[in-house]
Amino acid sequence: WDYIGSPTNVIMVISTSLMLFAGRFGLAPSANR
Repeated sequence: WDYIGSPTNVIMVISTSLMLFAGRFGLAPSANR
């Protein structure tokens, strides 16, 4: 869990997960369209 220790990595992981969830649920216009 060393790579999740820094706040920047946490923000990156959260933003990436949000992008993936948005793409799956169709909330991101650029993901499905």
